[in-house]
Amino acid sequence: ATPIIFGPGYNAVRPLWPGFGVFVMLRILGTAYGTQLVAFGQIRWRVAAQIAALAFTCGALVLLLPVKGILAAPWILSGAALILLLSYGEAAIRKYNDAVSIRLYSLIYCAIAAIIFVEFWCV
Repeated sequence: ATPIIFGPGYNAVRPLWPGFGVFVMLRILGTAYGTQLVAFGQIRWRVAAQIAALAFTCGALVLLLPVKGILAAPWILSGAALILLLSYGEAAIRKYNDAVSIRLYSLIYCAIAAIIFVEFWCV
């Protein structure tokens, strides 16, 4: 869709879309858990998870950008979103009785993200 909407001059960004799609997918579910944590006053979990995700992002950018270039950026963001999703999900599990469904949703999202990663990382 990139060449159709923006023209052939934007073909260079096409490899970035799969990683960005994984990032958005993981971030949306993580945001839902994060909002629930705020509603129940569990701000410490959010702050700790965000610090961990920021540390991962900075470290991965320093290590991977020189090797893979800009193609690594959306996958690094996806990794940070995965850290947030798992951290927020764990906090939500501790707060709610319906821990099985929360773990199931998180596992399904992570599995889909992993499949997309495997399919497109080497492209």
